[in-house]
Amino acid sequence: MFNKPLILSGGAGGVAPVHTVDQSIRFNDADNAYMHRTPSSGGNRDTWTWSCWIKRSKITDANATLFQAGDDSDSANYTTILFNGNSGGEPTLKFNSVISSSTKLNLATNQFFRDTSAWYHIVCVYDSGHPIDEERARIYVNGNRVTDLGSTTYPDQNQDSMTNHTVKHSIGRRNQDTSRYMDGYMSEIVLLDGTATTCNSFGEFNSSGIWIPKDVSGLTFGTNGFHIKGQFAGATNPITALGDIQHSTAQSKIGSSSILFDGTNDLLEVGGTSNWYDFGADGNPWTMEAFVRFDTVSITQKLFWQDNTFIGIEYLTGSGIKVRLNNGGINFTASWSPSINTWYHIAVVRQTNNTTTVYIDGTSIGSGTISGGSSSQHKVEIGAYSPSNDEFDGYMDEIRISSVARFTSSFTPTTTEYTADGDTLALIHSNTTNGSTVFKNDVGLGNDSSGNQNNFQTSGLAIHDQVLDSPTNNFPTLNPLNKYGSNVSLSDGNLTSTVSSSSNDRGAKATQAVASGKWYFEVYFSASNADNNGAVAISDSSNYNAIPGETSDPTGFRYGSVGKLKQNGVQGSVITAITAKDIVMVALDMDNNKAWIGINGTFISSGNPATGSNATTTTIPDLAFPASYHYNTTATELFNFGQDSTFSGQNVNANDYSNYVGASDGNSVGSFFYTPPTGYLAICTKNLGS
Repeated sequence: MFNKPLILSGGAGGVAPVHTVDQSIRFNDADNAYMHRTPSSGGNRDTWTWSCWIKRSKITDANATLFQAGDDSDSANYTTILFNGNSGGEPTLKFNSVISSSTKLNLATNQFFRDTSAWYHIVCVYDSGHPIDEERARIYVNGNRVTDLGSTTYPDQNQDSMTNHTVKHSIGRRNQDTSRYMDGYMSEIVLLDGTATTCNSFGEFNSSGIWIPKDVSGLTFGTNGFHIKGQFAGATNPITALGDIQHSTAQSKIGSSSILFDGTNDLLEVGGTSNWYDFGADGNPWTMEAFVRFDTVSITQKLFWQDNTFIGIEYLTGSGIKVRLNNGGINFTASWSPSINTWYHIAVVRQTNNTTTVYIDGTSIGSGTISGGSSSQHKVEIGAYSPSNDEFDGYMDEIRISSVARFTSSFTPTTTEYTADGDTLALIHSNTTNGSTVFKNDVGLGNDSSGNQNNFQTSGLAIHDQVLDSPTNNFPTLNPLNKYGSNVSLSDGNLTSTVSSSSNDRGAKATQAVASGKWYFEVYFSASNADNNGAVAISDSSNYNAIPGETSDPTGFRYGSVGKLKQNGVQGSVITAITAKDIVMVALDMDNNKAWIGINGTFISSGNPATGSNATTTTIPDLAFPASYHYNTTATELFNFGQDSTFSGQNVNANDYSNYVGASDGNSVGSFFYTPPTGYLAICTKNLGS
């Protein structure tokens, strides 16, 4: 059985959802990707609500775990939410809890979750204090309570679960083994500690009867509650560059460049006043650190500064590093005499007892007590104070701000780039091209946006696993239920297509098709060195098993690696070959039955989709499915319909990925490696116009 495809008829505009979600986290089970944290204190184990938006990639995985609370070595105590194959292998949803090897909760839906083209919203409620058995555990899917259940074991009244206990809490993996990973996309992951609510706290039906997300920022999260958006540079912690600050290859500490501050109005700002860390409050630990190279030491220079001078770290000429709080009313100075043109690692660390230590190259040069400060969640300034006071003159590299005391004794500074974890508030690398003015905050995907700072550490997840596919803007992927031939393997959120053996004429079609309008997408070939071993294709929907470009698929076509266009079963002569690490561009004009193929930014045969000239082909089906095609095992094809311009983090033609956001279409939608032709849009629901 095949899922009904989502067909985009064309046009753009329409009424936007009340609340938009901008991104999701892609979990690839081959990467063993998951998030985890262990609460330092217990919360409410009797009453809680878990909510998440999920788009599946694999439906055959048994025990694909969405959430679990329970330690790695303890198979007798855990609470789990997972997709679980029944006796026939069909994917159902299971909500269970085991305490001392005894099953206290076991709900399993009779509803199947086969769809890989759509977003599901899942809410699980645990309320063991309720006097009615059936109300002690509830499941909601897409705005409706699930009552058709195959298993119905409800917890005893006031029965504790493992959720909100001081055990490991994981998203995307079962803790007791390493084979039960989630494969797909997750967004808006929420836990409410101490609140039992319904799906209506997280979503609502729009005027078209579609269940859509709501803003959850006003909910009560409780002690261990969290809100994982999965964003690297979100609204609460962007990097703002002032002056002519830039990356420079003239000096570098780690990587090919460092950040040049020329001492005149140069400044980086990070953070804000909402959900930003409170550095001034007593007992709040933090670390501010960077590699620093002074061009002058004859003037006072501010390294880190929180506006309104709640926190200040500065170099005082002839004295050393001064750390101060509340306009300097509370301060100490660690004696130090640096030299110019020399790299130092400077770290200032505050512990929970308010003891604050200055480390130079991993060695303490002095400590003091920074306490009694005023609470502040204002932005942190790096390299100056607003922006023309005591400017830093020199270079910085690997700037990191953390909500934890990273170092409490002597240490050896890193020799490689830092990787963000759940305690990273800001991380600014410099490993890019000379003169670049792009600054990103590479904070972790697991950072908590609830205000609780209940951040998750990540494993197997990278910056390219933040994608634009979301519950309010659904992008196509390749469809595991719509493959022609066998031995086709899909991965990376069903955007990567390979074959597992030397079998010919294999591939997969997309989950969305277009019938009118103008559309654009890209395909990256990670390897391509044999005649027609890989191709980008457009396929008709009349036969799900039809091979694009063959007579069985009369209105489809494919453009192969050798550079030949094949349509109606006839292969043409060589035009322009596709080679390894090429990006193939496809522009479809469904209204005029034209298509253009481009390679690495240039359309072949002087084609111009914007003007409609020199089309590559006019063999366009009435309903067009983008598709992969393989002739043997050599080619791996990575698709980008606008959700991931990094092609799952592949290094394409040695291009710089420091600005991984990419180019959007004319509606400011999507992320592409190359700018789409004028008038051509990303294939996604936001461009559908409804």
